[in-house]
Amino acid sequence: MRTKAIETAAQLNAQSEKGAMHVSVAAANRQFFFEVDEAERGQAADSINAYMQKTRRGTNADKAVCINTAAFSDKGEANYHSFYICLILAVTVIAVVCIYAVQLRKQVRGIALFRSIGITKRQLRLLLTFETLILCLPALGAGTLLGTIITKLVLKLFVYAKSAPVQVDVPLSQLAVTALCWIAGIFAARMAVFRIALSEPLTGRMHTARRRAHAFEVFRRTAVVLLAAVFCGAVIFGILESLHPRADMHKWQNQPAYVLNAESSEVAFIRDGRNAQLITADMLKTYQSIPGVTKAAAFNSMTVELMFDGDKNSSLFTALREYDPRFEEGAAVCLYALSEESLGALIDSSAVDAAAWQAFSNGEGVIMSFPVGTDGGVFFNREHFGAADLSAGDEISVGCYGSKLIREEDAYRLGAYRKLLTKNVSIAAVAEFNHEKTNLLLTGAYQPYTIFCSDEFLKNILTECEPGNICGSCVTGDKNAVEAEYGCNTANVYTDLNAGYVSTDSVLAEITVKQGISMSSGRERYAAYIQEDLQKLILIYSGCGCIALVMLLLIGNILTLEAEGEEREFGILRALGMSKRQLRWQLNCRAALCGAAAVLCGWLVYAAYMFASAISRYNHRQEVNADMNVLDFVQSGFSGLAQGGANALTVVLITVSCAAVLILLSRAAKHRLTGNDLAAMLRGR
Repeated sequence: MRTKAIETAAQLNAQSEKGAMHVSVAAANRQFFFEVDEAERGQAADSINAYMQKTRRGTNADKAVCINTAAFSDKGEANYHSFYICLILAVTVIAVVCIYAVQLRKQVRGIALFRSIGITKRQLRLLLTFETLILCLPALGAGTLLGTIITKLVLKLFVYAKSAPVQVDVPLSQLAVTALCWIAGIFAARMAVFRIALSEPLTGRMHTARRRAHAFEVFRRTAVVLLAAVFCGAVIFGILESLHPRADMHKWQNQPAYVLNAESSEVAFIRDGRNAQLITADMLKTYQSIPGVTKAAAFNSMTVELMFDGDKNSSLFTALREYDPRFEEGAAVCLYALSEESLGALIDSSAVDAAAWQAFSNGEGVIMSFPVGTDGGVFFNREHFGAADLSAGDEISVGCYGSKLIREEDAYRLGAYRKLLTKNVSIAAVAEFNHEKTNLLLTGAYQPYTIFCSDEFLKNILTECEPGNICGSCVTGDKNAVEAEYGCNTANVYTDLNAGYVSTDSVLAEITVKQGISMSSGRERYAAYIQEDLQKLILIYSGCGCIALVMLLLIGNILTLEAEGEEREFGILRALGMSKRQLRWQLNCRAALCGAAAVLCGWLVYAAYMFASAISRYNHRQEVNADMNVLDFVQSGFSGLAQGGANALTVVLITVSCAAVLILLSRAAKHRLTGNDLAAMLRGR
């Protein structure tokens, strides 16, 4: 682009008069854009300002950060970081306590052995304290250092960082809280074991009493369920929270990179006395031949008057008339003339059978759509209505309006805006309007009674109207004249995400300028939205995936240690007559109960997150949502999940999958209890 600007400046300078001011192209000034959380913006601005003061030189170099105060605030948005920190803190405490609870018998025996050789209680406390510090402090320092180094390496590998150095800021406050919880959990667990050991008599058995051992067995199993609940919560959170970014990314990927608009028919006639240049099929082929363009689709849109039998008794029809009272008798609705392929991407085509498609293509019928809310009823102007009051086979009246083309000797003018034709047509099908796939330009499709017709139907209307009128963007006349002048007023041009956008922009702009077609580009905005959704998905999948994987490793390790402690117990039961089949049944029932409880707790964890997120959005609600309460925000959160694709089947699949993973993990960890021979199990300690 800079090369082209230089060439243009040279041409202008060559054509300018001698002594006139010449045009020059300044050197490009590189800009950087950063998105930082509100709490960290001051620190980030100071760091970036210090870096630019040291490294940037020249009169055009920026020396200070420019903060965009007009950008929307991120308050009230889903704070995934807080959720992850809460899970990590829970894991830190529960895992430590659970591991020590599993090893309780061995630890009590070890402390009892120390006591039997004469070590005092004070010496034991000092021993446990120093042992804990020797284990925790080096691990804490090494973990922080490795985490910082690995984070920096990952950022260098996956983030374009040649323009600025990567600096990793360690969150000391969050790290300190996590470290304190971890060390406190270890101290509490070890001191609890110490207290239990001191309360036991120094007899030959050197282990806890049966009643106390049973209480700690219940506590240990509860801790295992809590760890499994954290795993289920991470999985549930990761799957459900990724639905909206995925659906949002899919929506932006289906938006056109460029929108082409034909000139106004009224302006073209009044100014030059000619018909407007519309977008034709040949022009679409030209757009599709541009490298990087994947598809080009055109359509016509116009506002028509709708009437049908019983319309005055319809509350939905009355609400639409009050919303737009431009017509005296009927309601103002949008009519779109487009191809069958384009329409199939906008509505739920499963509700349209082959006969309906045939009637649509031939111009003998139209397809009508309604915006449907999550409750199944029609949604319009922030109100919910019942089911649609029109169905396939019903007949409607479509009133088309336009203006007469009046040619005078020295000027051109338009006649009064009036009704040109009332056409009765049958509804071939009623389909649901698909919010995810809909092009944002079809704003009228968000209203009820939207009419979709074929180009053939619109041509029939233009032919039946009085000749010499402007109807929509087209001119009425006989069949040959309509066919010769027919075109569309809007075209959407779609591009590949990997297209060379600079060259595509330039080529398409040059072509549309020659054709007298205006072009607007939204590709950069849509690309930014897609990148934002990708960042959310990466954050969700990486965070939840790491937590879930760590949980599986912890649970598997704890269950394996648990199996070692239960080996002798189950060996005695087998010696008393329990078969391997009965043993497997008991283990499976225990694993199934643990899995069911963990999944239930996981759903409660996610429900708590949803409620906390709703409270956060409520506290930072804008003026337009001033009348909403916390429950309304909770309901909007669930509505967002439903729009993302969540349903009862999703809940069932997540529940069954999480429970199945936990059951299989328990079976694998305790396989030794059913695989070893009886003698080996009785020798277990």
